[in-house]
This record gives sequence, C-alpha cells and structure tokens, in this order.
Amino acid sequence: MTGKIIDLFPIPIYQSLTGIKFNREQLRYVGLKYKDKNPLDLKLFKNLKTSFENACKNCLDKTFLIDPMINIKITNSKFDYCLNGYNNIEKKYNSYLTGVYCFQSSKKDEITFEKGLYSQIKIKPTTNTRYNSYSWKFDLRPGDLHLFPSWLDYDFNERKKQVDDRILIVFNTYITNIGDEKFMKLMISLDDKKELIIV
Repeated sequence: MTGKIIDLFPIPIYQSLTGIKFNREQLRYVGLKYKDKNPLDLKLFKNLKTSFENACKNCLDKTFLIDPMINIKITNSKFDYCLNGYNNIEKKYNSYLTGVYCFQSSKKDEITFEKGLYSQIKIKPTTNTRYNSYSWKFDLRPGDLHLFPSWLDYDFNERKKQVDDRILIVFNTYITNIGDEKFMKLMISLDDKKELIIV
C-alpha cells in the first residue's frame, strides 16, 4: 500500500547567524548585568535594535510572505542573565514575532519549542520526526538569532552546574506603519465572522 504525507500548517522558525559586533560600551553594559526595561530602546543599542528589526523584516518577506509595505518594530526587550536555575522570561502574547538572540552560552544550552495543541493520547514514537514530535530543541550558540510566531511555546534548559552565565536578549514585535482600516483588512477572519485573529 502506498500513500503520501502532506505538510499542513508547518510552523516556521527563522534562524540567522547575525555576526553583530558589540562595542566596548555595549560589552561593559552586558558585563555589569543591568536590567533596564526595554534596553534596546537605549541609544547605546540603537544599532542592535536596527539589526534585529531588519532580520524581522527579512523573516516576514521570505517566510510569511505578507504585504511588503508592512514594517515591524520591537515593542519590548530584555537582557536575560542566567547562571543557575531558570531564565526569567515574561512572554508577550500580543506580539507578532518573538526573537531570541544568544550573546553567550555553553555547549549544553538549548531553546525548546513545544507543540501547544492538546492531544488526549500520546504514544512515544520509535524515531522522532517532524510529524510525530511534541517538541524540538535547538542549540543556543553565540551570535544566533531565532525568530518565531509569538504564540509558539518556548523555553530554555535548566542549568544546575554552570560557571559561565547564559546571556540572552529576548524581544517582541508588533506591526507598524499602516492605518487601522488597512490593518483590519489584513487580519484573518474567523469562520463565524464575529472575531478577528491577530497573531
């Protein structure tokens, strides 16, 4: 018996090795472990924010294929310093794309994406594939940027014995440069036409 597998609704994870160079002042900021709210809004990190927003725009153009007139902006950001235990990440679900940039990590550091859909019966597969996996793990390597839909569940590995800090920059984005009327036309209506999905 023969058959075929059809990929329905794949979730894109955009990965990029940015090659961003931090200057002396930026490295000093990171070293002092400041915890400013929205550090990417600081003049000190203007170039970093621009690089991330350019990567987001590239992701939209190449992956989601949405209206090329739409721009995206970073609405909130955070430096996350993790020596032991868990990262302290506040997830924003009113965002369009979420980005995770790895500044520093160890060989065992990973980001995990979870399939959020409820499944009543789960049977462990003999071999994991993209069709039967409930989660995917990717190495966190310095210089790597991961962009993904903000509704996708993600987490980082727990660190129990680690000398060096894991330092991440996590940010969320929203759509800008279009008026409310055009924005509403670009949204996807639900079947009952009473609500709008904004992802």
